[in-house]
Amino acid sequence: MYRPNARWKIVATVLLLVSAASPANSQDADPFRSFDGIARPSKDAKWKAMTSLVRGSSDCTFRGATRSMVIEVKGGVLTARSDTGGTWTLKLDKLNRDGSGRIPGKTSKGVPVTFDFAAGDGAREIFQSVEQCVWRWSPS
Repeated sequence: MYRPNARWKIVATVLLLVSAASPANSQDADPFRSFDGIARPSKDAKWKAMTSLVRGSSDCTFRGATRSMVIEVKGGVLTARSDTGGTWTLKLDKLNRDGSGRIPGKTSKGVPVTFDFAAGDGAREIFQSVEQCVWRWSPS
């Protein structure tokens, strides 16, 4: 009677576990993410967000502070329109696989600005940083 040795059992178990955990074999695999580790464009979505100053002095509130935003993601591009008429357009291709990450940009006056995204697709928190001022865009 043939009896496999302990090494063979370990190798077979590891192969079984690896193949079961593989996104290609999982029914829960995200169809908007590729298997080569490169993020695909975010899912199309639209939501409203309320803004609040989370860091900075009173100078930050006099820079045309926005109270609400309408945010739309379409084809991997985010467009945010403020209630004061301003618009941001950002390509989301540099985000991490989980949807989080940082996207640099510039204001209309050439001042550097960064947008930090929480993980996820669709409505999520975004932090906008301009100089010493940081605003939180929270889905409402």
